[in-house]
Amino acid sequence: MKKWIIGSVLLVLLVIGGVIVMSFQAYMKDQLEMQYDMVVISEFKRPISFDIYDLNAFDQYDFIHERVYEKSIEEIQKKLLNGEFSTVELCKYYLKRIEKYQSFNAVNQINPNVLDQAAQVDQKIANGNTGALFGVVVLIKDNIASVDMNTSAGAYPLKDLTTKRNATVTQALIDQDAIILGKANLSEWSNFMSSPSSNGFSVLGGQTKHAYGKFDVGGSSSGSSVAAALSLSTVTIGTETAGSLIYPAGQNSVVALKPTMGLLSRDLIVPIAEAQDSAGVIARSVSDLEKVFHHILLEDANDPASLIVNDYNKTVNLDQNALNGKTLGLYNTGSEEVTQIVKEFEAAGAKVIEIELDPSAYEVDMMSVLNHGIVHDVDVFLANDAVKSHFKSMKEILAFYEENQDKAPYGYALLEGGFAFEGDVDLIIENNLKLTRGALDKTLENVDAIISISNELSGVYAPAGYPAITVPSGYKESGEPFGVTLVGGYLEDQMLIEIAYAYEVNTKHRKNPTE
Repeated sequence: MKKWIIGSVLLVLLVIGGVIVMSFQAYMKDQLEMQYDMVVISEFKRPISFDIYDLNAFDQYDFIHERVYEKSIEEIQKKLLNGEFSTVELCKYYLKRIEKYQSFNAVNQINPNVLDQAAQVDQKIANGNTGALFGVVVLIKDNIASVDMNTSAGAYPLKDLTTKRNATVTQALIDQDAIILGKANLSEWSNFMSSPSSNGFSVLGGQTKHAYGKFDVGGSSSGSSVAAALSLSTVTIGTETAGSLIYPAGQNSVVALKPTMGLLSRDLIVPIAEAQDSAGVIARSVSDLEKVFHHILLEDANDPASLIVNDYNKTVNLDQNALNGKTLGLYNTGSEEVTQIVKEFEAAGAKVIEIELDPSAYEVDMMSVLNHGIVHDVDVFLANDAVKSHFKSMKEILAFYEENQDKAPYGYALLEGGFAFEGDVDLIIENNLKLTRGALDKTLENVDAIISISNELSGVYAPAGYPAITVPSGYKESGEPFGVTLVGGYLEDQMLIEIAYAYEVNTKHRKNPTE
């Protein structure tokens, strides 16, 4: 019974909703067919031009590649301070990589002002007054606002949407002298548009391809995960409502944190449901993720949930011995990878015991929350004074799709389904919190964190608003990556980061996908 429940929940989360009408194996088969054998070629895909960046005259790619590829933020910053290359040249290096790997459709927009902004950072380096993230080149998911680009969630009706200011998370990066390189592709409407849908497909970005081979790319932060895996930027930013950071990051052998809901502001991010939405950092290493994450936490008047930042302990001690004395609970669904992962945690000093979650954890009503959010919360977003959009409501957007069905090749059934919700969403959210937090808190009384595979537990931690982090944990015989996911309690993000770091440096599983 337990495996049936888990499999069903996982399937719902992979498609972010809909009625279960097929087995998990059939679902995965359909995903591979849609992503590789029956690919939709969108005639509305945004073209990317590199002409204005004068890349033909850029002859330092190999020189910078030797000094930057797979290097940490700290190593890159030292080279910038030593004058080995400039921030402008670093951005041109990443632009060349995006150009080189365009066929992966991981990026759908480039910031037209990126080199000017990089030059400003170079001036700060020269003056000795840089922020903590100077020289960190970032791709943000295309549902996060940037004044320099459109914010579309990959959807045609939002292709011309602009904002008068940056999303708070975007501005927080810029304030620390990170450079916004462009926008990452995603599953359209963050994978809450149609069922079935193809993970990683958007009509404006095309079909994102997996970084390691013919495997399910995962979604909805598909482009953010693939771009991180292919080193198209230093780090990327994605978002999650239920598994949308953890699943694609694990699939593409990178690190991702879905933080305690509220730690990263949701301001000016195209929503699915405010009750569960969260931004998150994706990186190639836990140390890079930690550095970026803890420098963009701030209380934001535009997001009342961010008040919890004041209660969060940002002090993190990255130590390879952090697993010594830790007790971890194994959420064992019989995955083939579990035996190896348990041995690795034990070898690093942890005690691992099997746990069972209270069955009430699976009684949540997530679909009602998502159905309400995709209408109500999107309408609130579109009504924001900072948003400039041709469309002012989901009702108008649906009317557009009905008249222009070629702009929605997989349909828009989930958007339509939002209008069928008639319940008391506040009561449902309160009950979801009670059930999921109750189950997780009870388990976490006896263990420091919970071990799971991929997004097996996103149906529980997501409605609870609790943190989860995924770390590369190996590759199947086919070459497909898989990630181990750690789930923690309220505001225990720093402990998860410390555990993840110790696991990462003791196993060193991640392999470069291209070089």
